[in-house]
Amino acid sequence: MQKIYLLLIIGLFLTACNDGDDAVDNNESNETPVSVIDINETYLTGQYISYHIYDDGYYKAGVPRRYIKYADSVRELTKGVSWQDDAAISERSYTQDEAALYCYDLELNGFDDWRLPTLEESFELIDYGKANPALSNSFTNNATGYFWTQTPCPVCNEKAFAIAEANGVFYSQEQTNEFHVRCVRGYEIPKNNFVRDDSLEVVIDKNKNLMWQDGNVEAMETKVTFSDALDYCANLVFAGYDDWRIPNVIELRLTFDFSGEGNDGLLNVNFQQRLINSWSSTTDAQDVTDAWSIEYYLGVSLPTGKEKFLQKRCVRSIVE
Repeated sequence: MQKIYLLLIIGLFLTACNDGDDAVDNNESNETPVSVIDINETYLTGQYISYHIYDDGYYKAGVPRRYIKYADSVRELTKGVSWQDDAAISERSYTQDEAALYCYDLELNGFDDWRLPTLEESFELIDYGKANPALSNSFTNNATGYFWTQTPCPVCNEKAFAIAEANGVFYSQEQTNEFHVRCVRGYEIPKNNFVRDDSLEVVIDKNKNLMWQDGNVEAMETKVTFSDALDYCANLVFAGYDDWRIPNVIELRLTFDFSGEGNDGLLNVNFQQRLINSWSSTTDAQDVTDAWSIEYYLGVSLPTGKEKFLQKRCVRSIVE
């Protein structure tokens, strides 16, 4: 009896282990919509290791991604979006216009509603706990170099954003440059829905249920190291709340605005405190002496040495 019980426990454990980020299955039913949460939810970055108290791996903010392989695509089960994953990924490169047309014409796994992803969608694809490539193990086709997105750079002439699947770095690039393509189908991420509460000096993201610090200007603008930024937000009491933290890299990139409404870079126009750069709480998986940051003027996100001095903006999750 004890032996049977032990085998049952082992079986349940193995089943649970296979129900995570890297599940692989070729069952056609996996293309059936299976979204179980609001598509506005923010994903976990994939960084489960904590390198410093109050960092990304310490809080683990967000919902998990659950990928599953289906024929020539990979489906994310939490939100129900599918990504192209066939040999064509590495076979050739395209200009941005060619990339958009390629996805529009693509027929794969019986579907013809593929599209070139936005930069925001590509942010959600990247696993920031890995590198080379920074993708779930469910993906079997990848390529070095950049991948096109459909997102234009509103402060750069004739440029659009491309992202590296090796680590998640992205830049604005000449649209005539030739890069790889990974098409997507399924839900489209809703546009940002930011509003500022002037009385509290905060900006609220109604889609993501996040509250952003937008006051205490001198402290925000003061440049600090990565660890000091983490400590600052963890100890902040502001707008009546004491549960502030440095945003992870996915959350921080939500503050970008690609609409072109701003005239001083790509920080969302609802923020009155116009920071130049800002720390995230996410360590670079390739070099743990670096952490991800963003620079707003040209819309750049890069790993930065943790001993460098950057600005910071705290965030908190709104619990309903």
